[in-house]
Amino acid sequence: VILDAKRGDIGTTADGYARATLGPKPGFNADCVTVNAYMGKDTLAPFVEAAARDAKGVAVLVRTSNPGAGDV
Repeated sequence: VILDAKRGDIGTTADGYARATLGPKPGFNADCVTVNAYMGKDTLAPFVEAAARDAKGVAVLVRTSNPGAGDV
């Protein structure tokens, strides 16, 4: 199950999102989660750590194919 969450935050909020998306109940316990890296590596770290610990995946959004993708 890939959870298309596109989360991207820092600190305790990123930790909470990682637990909520990849963690067991009450989390979603997804096999993989999408995240964005626009705020830097510290937005990815909690997800990568959780995924490595539980043999799950993290799909990092770096560019999209929609017409407005070049706006940012």
